[in-house]
Amino acid sequence: MKAILICCLLILVASHESDYQNLLYGILQGSELITPITPLNCKTLISRFQKPYLFDRPWKKVISDTSVLSETCGFNAAYETLQGFMQFPQIFEKFLIKLDDSIENDRLFPESNLQKYGISVGMIMKPFLALVIPTVLDFEFSNKFMSLKSGKHPIAIFHGLGDSCYYSGNIEFTEYIRKNVGTYTKCVEIGDGSNSSWLEPFQSQAIQACERIKEETEYSNGLSIIGLSQGGLIARYIAEACGVPVHVIVTIGTPHMGVATMPYCLNGFYCDVINDVTSKDAYGLFSQSNIGPPGYFNDPNNYESYLENSSFLADLNNEKFINTTFIEKMQSLNHLVLIKFTEDSAISPIESAWFGYFEGGNVVPFNQTKSYLKNTLGLQQLYSENKLHFIEIEGEHLNFNEEEFTELILPYLLD
Repeated sequence: MKAILICCLLILVASHESDYQNLLYGILQGSELITPITPLNCKTLISRFQKPYLFDRPWKKVISDTSVLSETCGFNAAYETLQGFMQFPQIFEKFLIKLDDSIENDRLFPESNLQKYGISVGMIMKPFLALVIPTVLDFEFSNKFMSLKSGKHPIAIFHGLGDSCYYSGNIEFTEYIRKNVGTYTKCVEIGDGSNSSWLEPFQSQAIQACERIKEETEYSNGLSIIGLSQGGLIARYIAEACGVPVHVIVTIGTPHMGVATMPYCLNGFYCDVINDVTSKDAYGLFSQSNIGPPGYFNDPNNYESYLENSSFLADLNNEKFINTTFIEKMQSLNHLVLIKFTEDSAISPIESAWFGYFEGGNVVPFNQTKSYLKNTLGLQQLYSENKLHFIEIEGEHLNFNEEEFTELILPYLLD
């Protein structure tokens, strides 16, 4: 009840359209859909009487108006993000419940400065916005499936594009692994997480990940790694180039051979610029030196340009020249577990999760690629020794649950 009264009060005290607009701007800023200086470039006013208020859930009206404001002011990525957010009723409802709870328990105080109050609301909304992005993990740990065995090696987890170790899905997943494997387990963050996964070149992300691993004394004698989405490429970099023993790698929806289409950025103030730049020149110096995903973009129609300009993946896959150490490190793995999702919309082609890719205009399986036939990554030995494992899960990118992981994947971490 307090949450409804406060929201209605905020709307009513915004006697001027500019006051209400400041509340909406604050929400956009707090959720990092725009920068603090972006409002200075947009003077369009939005009326708080544009639509009938939904007094049963007044915050729905406020978020809807925030979306309208984004469209009016030309904040394209912000508008698309909020529109998508409202089309996921379960996630949107979780946000409303969290917001109500914060107000009811006096963790979110009313402000005379409506923009500042909006920023607080936006900060609460930010992790929920991320959940509508396929590369962000949405996982719940129920304690229903508990292993009776314990693993031998500590585990590092690397999340996907736009995700964060501090989002609920990774917190729950890390706790699930810790309790079921029974060893030291940590979600290892690179930079500030969500933003850094977009705004740092992928080579830099991989180097930082290696440094984080070497800083952890628990990993000094070796570890196993779980890589979610692009985090699986980080996992392979650590195994191949970091100089620490890696025993098991589990990659979940990872584009090992790259992606044929660039990931579309939504949830961030930088997204409009990223989408514009990468759509025009993903192999350009700016894209390769400043943005993460171009590092694993693999244009199937221009392989020579990929070899010449790729700042990360072509080296990792031994496509520019053969680094025998990379091969030896991959062959030393006890298990390489590859999970592919049947309806994956985040990586194209989906066969890239199993080391398949385009050859001559057609998608071929892993054992028909030049990489496999030339054994540039040591996959032939892993396959012949039954250390290369292919798992298919029905559904969208990273759409797995506790039961599926326990049955299909956990045994390899306990071996």
